[in-house]
Amino acid sequence: MMFKYLQAQRMSRYSSVFNCETCGKSYKNKVSLNRHRRIECGKEPNLQCSYCPYRTKHNCNLKTHIALKHSSTKVIFPDYLCQFCRKYISELTLLGHCQQCVFPNRPDRSYKFVCFSCDYHTNHSLTMQYHIRKHTGERPYKCELCSYRCKQASDLRKHARIRHNYDYFSEYLCQYCRTYITELDLLNHSKLCNFTYRPDNSFKFVCFSCDYHTCHGSTMQFHIRKHTGNKPYKCDHCTYRSKQACDLRKHVRIRHPTSTLVMVVQCNFTFENIRLMDYKECIFRRMM
Repeated sequence: MMFKYLQAQRMSRYSSVFNCETCGKSYKNKVSLNRHRRIECGKEPNLQCSYCPYRTKHNCNLKTHIALKHSSTKVIFPDYLCQFCRKYISELTLLGHCQQCVFPNRPDRSYKFVCFSCDYHTNHSLTMQYHIRKHTGERPYKCELCSYRCKQASDLRKHARIRHNYDYFSEYLCQYCRTYITELDLLNHSKLCNFTYRPDNSFKFVCFSCDYHTCHGSTMQFHIRKHTGNKPYKCDHCTYRSKQACDLRKHVRIRHPTSTLVMVVQCNFTFENIRLMDYKECIFRRMM
C-alpha cells in the first residue's frame, strides 16, 4: 500500500510540474511541454494524408495511418537522413520536418524552414518545397507537348515558350489549393493536386473548378475545355469550331450534307491545323 501511495505521489508531482497555461495539459518534463507549445497547442494539424482528408500534427501518426488505412496502395516513400537529428525522414513528411526539427539553430524568422540536407533556409513553405525537389529528384510538372519534366511551373512555361513557340498561357484558379494553373498544366494538376479528396480510382482526375471527377485522362481533357473554352476541332467548310470530334461530325452532317468530311484539328505538338487522321497518326507515332 505504501509503495502504491508513494508511486501515486511521485506521478502526481511530475504531472503537475510542467503545465500548459493555454490548454491545461500536464507533462513530465519541460522538453515535452515546449514541443506541445510549438506543435500542438492552439494549432491546426499541418500534415495531410495524400489519400484521404485525414490530418495530424505528428509524422509518426501519419505513417501509422497510411500503413493501417491505405496498405493496399503499396506506395513506398523513400527515406532521407536528416543532417541535424540523424533520423530517416519519409519523403512524404520532409517539408514538415524542415519546419519542426528541434536540432537546427533558428536565430530569426528566415530559419522557419531549414533544409534537412544542406544549409539552405527560408521563411516560405513553397520555396522550401521547390528546394526539397533538388534533393529528391521529384519532377511533378510534365509538358503536354513532349516528354520534358521539371520541378517548377515557371520552368515548364519557359520550356513551352522556347521549344514549342507557345507564348500565351491563360491561368485558372484551383478551388482546392488556391493556386493559379496555366492551361497546359490543368490536366496534370487535376491528377496531382494534393488538396483534393480521392476515395477511389474514379477520383484519379478531379476538376480544378467544379465537382466533376473521372478515372480517364481523355474524358477530363474534354471536360476541362468547358471551363477554358478551347475548341480545337474546326470545320473545313465554315468557321464552326467544337470541343469534341463527335460535335463536328454532327455539324457537317446537318449543315454540309453534300460535303465530304475532312476533320481539322489543332495539333498539340506543332500548333498547326491538320487533318484528324494525320493528328491520330502523329499521336500513334509518339506512343510507339
